[in-house]
Amino acid sequence: FTFMPRAVLERFNGNGHCTPVVILDGNVPAGFFVLHAGPDALGDPGLEGYMLIRSLSVNPLFQGRGIGQQAMKLLPLFVKKFFPHIGELILLINDGNDRASYVYKSAGYEDRGIRRQGPKGLQSVLHLSIR
Repeated sequence: FTFMPRAVLERFNGNGHCTPVVILDGNVPAGFFVLHAGPDALGDPGLEGYMLIRSLSVNPLFQGRGIGQQAMKLLPLFVKKFFPHIGELILLINDGNDRASYVYKSAGYEDRGIRRQGPKGLQSVLHLSIR
């Protein structure tokens, strides 16, 4: 895991704009991420209708099986069902993280050239329209 799910849950505990999601392989937890909607997602109140994907991680025992990529491909249907006001998913990846870039781009997310400064350096903002 990039961040252990417990640490992520503690970070976003009490934030009514965050929804934790567990990725299952059968009945076994294989991964985890948080969906974050609202003005505090990227610190930009003008981002209504967007949902930020945070802290995607796949347990090392399950990596290399396409589980993260499949979760990202299925996510638009999940979001449409449970968050119908959301029209676009966004996420941040650290520049140079080619593995993550491949996973997201293979699932349809696109790099529109937007960069932000993150805690570990420059980050790319990837988008997926779900309307």
